Amino acid sequence: MLVTQAINAMGSIQMSHVEFDQEIRNFTIDSRQFRKGSCFVAFVGEKTDGNLYGSDALDAGAALAVFTNEKLYAKASGNKVLVKDALKALKNVGAYKLSKYKGKKIALTGSVGKTTTKELISEVLRTRKRVYTSYGNYNNELGVALCAANLKMGTSWAVFEMGTNSKGEIKELSEYIKPNVCVVTGIGHAHIGRFGDINELAAEKFSIVEGMESKGILYVADSCKRFVTANIKQKTEVRYFGSEMSSQVILADVNRTVDGDFYFTAVTRNTPYCFKLNHIYSHFVLNALPAIAI
Repeated sequence: MLVTQAINAMGSIQMSHVEFDQEIRNFTIDSRQFRKGSCFVAFVGEKTDGNLYGSDALDAGAALAVFTNEKLYAKASGNKVLVKDALKALKNVGAYKLSKYKGKKIALTGSVGKTTTKELISEVLRTRKRVYTSYGNYNNELGVALCAANLKMGTSWAVFEMGTNSKGEIKELSEYIKPNVCVVTGIGHAHIGRFGDINELAAEKFSIVEGMESKGILYVADSCKRFVTANIKQKTEVRYFGSEMSSQVILADVNRTVDGDFYFTAVTRNTPYCFKLNHIYSHFVLNALPAIAI
């Protein structure tokens, strides 16, 4: 993405100045992580104001600096843009790239195992396809927007993680990403303090289907079957993974070696497949099932 394309995508800019149009290598909000060719987006945090580092980013070779402070914008030299709302500008850039993306998008949520499952799915897909994986546990509004802005357009698959602390957040993120495939890793009591009970929490997690593209597929841990409503089944094709014999991917058996590795058998389409997982925690085996399913 060129500097001018990024500025145009941001929308509702107040001022901009471009000395030299060039390719943006990545978008960052952390002044410690910008590099030559980065677009540094300044946010005002609880402890510091990112606008204070905009000039430093440009001096270090940043392709563009996004300011929300007019005085600091005026002092900076180089490619720069002044916006009223940094989050909205970043989200708009991410939305632009998502609208141009030709690959398939996967979105994950759940009470546990989101990041691990995301990484396992990505690694399995990466054996045959080019895959973009969102960073770490960047799963809130800002994190997802940043990951969308950094989407690699030449990939075939993009994998995003979605988290929630309040009602409506998952639906909003899903409508932003518009995934083709969704995964619900499980429903537990994590974050339940913001919801009335586990049923309300489950409804929030399963709202991930609200933004799905048509003919999408939802993979669900079979321990969560009771939360899958008729409305969800109408919106998407539901497939299950877990230990139940009726699931599309069945965990048949798990054994551990003296070295601590796990050997397990997963059955799908009436065919057993044997896998080895080099990890000390057994729940990672369950996290691997969606990767096998997809």
